[in-house]
Amino acid sequence: MGISEIVNVSITADTARVSRVGFGTPLLLAYHTHNTDLIREYADLSEMVTDSFTVYEAAYLMAQAHFSQEPRPETVKVGRLTTSVVPTKKLTITDATEGNHILLSYLLSDGTAGSIDYTILAAATTTSVATAVELLVEAITGIASSSSVADITITGTTGTNFWLYDLQGCEQLDQTPTCAPAVDLSAIEVVDSDWYAINCAVESEVNADLIAAWVETRDKLFIAQTSDDIERQSGGTLMSGWAALTYDNSACIFTENASNFLACGWTGKMLPKDPGSATWALKTVSGAAADPLTTTETGYIDGDSGNHYTEIAGVSITRKGVVASGEYIDVRMGIHWLKARIAERVFTLLASADKVPYTDPGVALVVAEVRAQLQIAIQKGVLAASPVPTVTAPKVADIEVANRQARLLPDVKFAGTLAGAIHKTTIAGVLSV
Repeated sequence: MGISEIVNVSITADTARVSRVGFGTPLLLAYHTHNTDLIREYADLSEMVTDSFTVYEAAYLMAQAHFSQEPRPETVKVGRLTTSVVPTKKLTITDATEGNHILLSYLLSDGTAGSIDYTILAAATTTSVATAVELLVEAITGIASSSSVADITITGTTGTNFWLYDLQGCEQLDQTPTCAPAVDLSAIEVVDSDWYAINCAVESEVNADLIAAWVETRDKLFIAQTSDDIERQSGGTLMSGWAALTYDNSACIFTENASNFLACGWTGKMLPKDPGSATWALKTVSGAAADPLTTTETGYIDGDSGNHYTEIAGVSITRKGVVASGEYIDVRMGIHWLKARIAERVFTLLASADKVPYTDPGVALVVAEVRAQLQIAIQKGVLAASPVPTVTAPKVADIEVANRQARLLPDVKFAGTLAGAIHKTTIAGVLSV
């Protein structure tokens, strides 16, 4: 039974209940066998080592990305995915020009790292190049692979991870099958729901879609990342699919190097800040390298309400800071926070008093609690101070008898203006002598 059964708050953002600790706490979803807990909290990386996590394991790398930020979360919670799947990546050869190079770097979850450099021979085709590169991949990395026409399918070991990056002359697509993350999230939520933003180690579209659909029905966020090259082209389906569904609680950021867990670093940098008080755009993420994306590529990502991490004037920054619906992440976070805080304040009023009378003075007590929380929202930069937020409630005499008999106070309403944020500006000046 939750507060919503007593105090039901809904807020709509007029643009295109979680605990206080929970808003600053991420949930890192990853498969592991180090314990049987569905969820376990860690205050630093040494605690994870004590629990037998290795330093190249996905869960460890995710937590490392969080703890490398300033400010950083006080703790992270690792949610255990219970289904082990075979990590599967498809490489598509895009270059068959004699003398050019096919390049790729790799990192395995046992710490093995390296690179492959194949020089394209005369009279090559993308099919012949794929055949040659596939043999190198299997020989050098030890990971099973196969080729068909221009495609190379690389299949890792069940329950582990591997990452490919610094690609040249080829493109990748994560085809890892579903690990049923929504099932585990529902089970985790029953055990412990005191967390706010989700990051997941299994990043294929089929898994991201399941998490996004799950989180859409909660007042939480899913911050995903993708290295699928198609997402920076015209045929991307993950970001555009979420945009078409106007998902309000899920955001996806593109990164060429998934092993840096850019989404985790981004989340770790933002969760310690007061909800809604800081934009997720224009942020530098420690430990992550900016991607050399072209204007055309960022245009495709922006057009699908996605996010990217690029360098401007020598500074690496995140852009655009939006969820899939196009709304800004800080707005969604502020709405979740405000909804929770209003519910908590009014619940405390109702639960701590011997009785809040069903009279106009009693209604005024409820209104006062809502107004007080709106004032705090102004102080934290969620709402603008002008125009002043308003709160209204009906006179008791105008409320239907059925509602009064049920002791339900309906139609308490408020209105306010989001403070927003400045992401760019135009400045014009005139100089004279």
